[in-house]
Amino acid sequence: MASTAPLLDSENEGVKDPPFPLSDLDNNKEKLLAGLSTEEVKRMVEVYGLNEVPEEKEPLWKLFVKQFTGPMQIMIECAALLCLSIQNWPDFVIIMVLLMTNGILGFFEEKSAQASVDALKAGLEKKMPVKRDGKFGDPLPVAQLVPGDIIFMRGGDIVPADCYYLSGDPCQCDEAALTGESLPVKVPRQDDAETKYSGRRMWSGSILKVGECEAVVSHTGVNTMIGEAAKKIQEASGKELGVFEGKIIDAAKVLIGITVIVVFVLFFYMYFVQKVPIAEVLEMSLSLVIASVPVALPMVMKVTLSIGGKEMADEGGIVTHLTALEEIASMKVLCSDKTGTLTTAQMTVYYDSSCRTYNGFTPHQVLEFASIASNEANKDDPIDSAVLRAYCQSVGASSVDAAVEARKKNYILEPEGFCGFNAIVKRTSATVKCKKDGKKYFFAKGMVDVILKTDPADEGLHQWEVDDYANMSQEVHQNDATMGISGFKTLGVCVRVDDGPVKFAGILPIMDPPRHDTKLTVARIKEANVAVKMITGDHHNIGKELARQIDLGTDIRTPDRLKPQGNSEFYINARDDVILHADGFAKVKPLDKHEVITVLQKKGMVVGMTGDGVNDAPALAKAQIGIAVHGATDAAKSAGGFAKVKPLDKHEVITVLQKKGMVVGMTGDGVNDAPALAKAQIGIAVHGATDAAKSAGDIVLTKDGLSPIYTAIQISRRIFKRLKSYVIYRICITVQVVFFLAALALFYNLRFKALYIILLALFHDLQIVTIAYDKQVASPFPETPTVVGLLMQSYSMGILMFVQTMGLVMFGHLFMSDTFAASYHTTMSAGSGGEMERYLETAVFLQISNSSAILILSARTVGFFFSSMPAWQLLASTIIGQAIVNVWIIFFAGRLVDRMLVSDVAMVWAYDIVWLLILDIVKMMAEAIWDHIKPYELEHNPALVAKQQKKRNSCRMNNTLMGGNMAEHKHNPALVAKQQKKRNSCRMNNTLMGGNMAEHKRNSVRKSGRVSVRLDSGK
Repeated sequence: MASTAPLLDSENEGVKDPPFPLSDLDNNKEKLLAGLSTEEVKRMVEVYGLNEVPEEKEPLWKLFVKQFTGPMQIMIECAALLCLSIQNWPDFVIIMVLLMTNGILGFFEEKSAQASVDALKAGLEKKMPVKRDGKFGDPLPVAQLVPGDIIFMRGGDIVPADCYYLSGDPCQCDEAALTGESLPVKVPRQDDAETKYSGRRMWSGSILKVGECEAVVSHTGVNTMIGEAAKKIQEASGKELGVFEGKIIDAAKVLIGITVIVVFVLFFYMYFVQKVPIAEVLEMSLSLVIASVPVALPMVMKVTLSIGGKEMADEGGIVTHLTALEEIASMKVLCSDKTGTLTTAQMTVYYDSSCRTYNGFTPHQVLEFASIASNEANKDDPIDSAVLRAYCQSVGASSVDAAVEARKKNYILEPEGFCGFNAIVKRTSATVKCKKDGKKYFFAKGMVDVILKTDPADEGLHQWEVDDYANMSQEVHQNDATMGISGFKTLGVCVRVDDGPVKFAGILPIMDPPRHDTKLTVARIKEANVAVKMITGDHHNIGKELARQIDLGTDIRTPDRLKPQGNSEFYINARDDVILHADGFAKVKPLDKHEVITVLQKKGMVVGMTGDGVNDAPALAKAQIGIAVHGATDAAKSAGGFAKVKPLDKHEVITVLQKKGMVVGMTGDGVNDAPALAKAQIGIAVHGATDAAKSAGDIVLTKDGLSPIYTAIQISRRIFKRLKSYVIYRICITVQVVFFLAALALFYNLRFKALYIILLALFHDLQIVTIAYDKQVASPFPETPTVVGLLMQSYSMGILMFVQTMGLVMFGHLFMSDTFAASYHTTMSAGSGGEMERYLETAVFLQISNSSAILILSARTVGFFFSSMPAWQLLASTIIGQAIVNVWIIFFAGRLVDRMLVSDVAMVWAYDIVWLLILDIVKMMAEAIWDHIKPYELEHNPALVAKQQKKRNSCRMNNTLMGGNMAEHKHNPALVAKQQKKRNSCRMNNTLMGGNMAEHKRNSVRKSGRVSVRLDSGK
């Protein structure tokens, strides 16, 4: 009979319940312990399948063919076919080399996505003792396990399926790879408040650290947590277009569409009206196709990203999927896991003023007592290791071993004097003799409640109640609760001298501290206008305290905020707003990270996320749902994060973010993070991550902490500017050439040599690859590309360049040499339908070549072309390329071009440079118009606007209060100066927070004013 209380949450669609009710764990344990018969196993296999992740691999041939079926690839292939039809072999070879290079690179990148599932499956390929037909036989492959099987596990085994503890020793399970918990969890333990039998649950993929037990399998294969992770990775696998790459392709589609129309018009006109031979018509069509298709775009992107990847590797991050570097430029939210990413993942004992001492003991003494009650041989125990590290630091020893050896010279352990930790007694103790005074000391450390008063029922060797228990208990519990609110775990310490009373010595606070660079890195990422959200599995108070320490924001939310109260759009939008503005989440599920990122993506944001796993602690009180529903309230909009969120809530978080239209990035280190890493556009596996997380990630960090992510933001934004420069450049020269050819044919009934167009397109495309090395300054704001923005700037410049070329054709005879003028008159007086006269045609070819080459100097800047120095590689390629063209035309002209006079070449250069200045002016005007009309959300981060507005309102309130008090303090110059300084600071903050300031001072006043108007109007 299926259980009415499934292991995984009921919201996980497709997860099959176990074949037994969970109440049988108490009411029918003997029946469960009997295991399954062979016949029952066969039925279970039919219902649940094998304990494995089914393969859904795409055939390699299909994967390879996919690389050549995109719209841009098809246009490049059409160009290659046209070359083949007219037997233009050089161009055919060049086009095919570029096409095949891009296809092969894409094939290998997409093929690597399957490694994520393989890494997860590797965790299931083991053998385990299984009870079948009433007895344990030879170990069976874990793939053959079915729900209802009884398995025997001992310390060191990997749990092969989701199961429930039935009998055996008290056990400890290391769930760090799954849930991110830094301490092993005890099994069995007390159930969570809202999840019955959760205290006996053991997750597939966790490691049994201590004890032996028999357990009943409840979920196998894709129905387990690790199986759900593999399933989500499969769904997310496959090559995803980058945001900017997608916008480039959209812009290219518009350009190609216009070109196709022009090709059809010119084909009809030339072939049917002008009666031009079909070979010449096809060559002209080829020239237009090549002119419109950015043949070198894939190569430029690959080279640019590869160079960025090398730079990233030098800074501590290995890029496994190059498109991630492109995406980070647009990232607006970084969701970071706590343990191991923001923190050191090492429990640290604080023996400073945070420590609470009693009965006259000092913090150093309390720490020394705790160290004596610690087992230095058990280096895997996180508590003992933390205590000994702190003691080593306090005495200034070179190592833990040195500190322990020095201490042993004074305190000698009695025979059988050490009692280690187990899940029942929940304490360690040591009986020692002090050499200095000859007295015998008893020290113990453990849970505060247990150290105050032991429970005789636990059958521990030593039992006691501390001196003055009634008063001491009240005071200690009060301080213990205060530490808990501050986010500390606590360790009680007591001492007894000879046969005297047991004295409570003190409380040692323990916390996983932030990394040394976390606070600075978070501040720098925020300064880059990227919102940072923490997603952790730890308790709400622990998450809130860490957020306070690193200035992340203390509005940490609980998992109940991740679920809409109802199914209506109102409730869903309210939930989405909470996720959008929260600073963090805690105890999230892996699949809910996935969900949150999805929702933010659908909000139009690029989101980065770090995730470490979390345990299954329940959500906080339902009373908080009311705030989540009313997402428009200040409380919801200023939320800083979520606490006590279950593992699958990670999926929820990612989904919500993606639904907000955001490009999502995530960092993580565990199997629980793998689905979110695969789902996110930017998957970042932190230092020390599991193989599954590394396989699913796009960037693998080789250094601790988040600092490499900030570096990646800076690198990516520079890459974005380089690629944007290329796109603007490429669209401009395409518009110039296509419009020029069309106007020449339709209005002058003339043709331009197709070979010139082919040479121009291919030569400049290869030459522009050096844009990958260009010097760019990272924008202080996320880069959000739009098709309209790209087309507005590039088409305005491209049309002006078309006018520039037509101006030379129409009016060049007025300022060029007599040779040029004679060629012009010969062309215009000749019969219609012919080519331009050779000298005029050569001059136009030179003008297009020069203007196209120096155009990159304008496209790469936001101001005048001389306002920023390009990289020497780009400058050198431009100079060398044009030197070759100009020297060829002046000295080595022959069949293809006429030899031009030096004066005409100089005049063409002067003409192009003057027009380049005009282009800069038009470019800046187009940029200003776009800044004025573009959607408000493009320049602002929705995840930061609410906080900025709140801070701005606070500053305004301070200004008002200070204004009222100014008269009161007018005779105190010191107070007046301080208040004036604070008011100026607030005004500065208001200006900076007013929105995306842009890179130029000329826009700052306008933008600040515009932001203020929009915010006021939106109230």
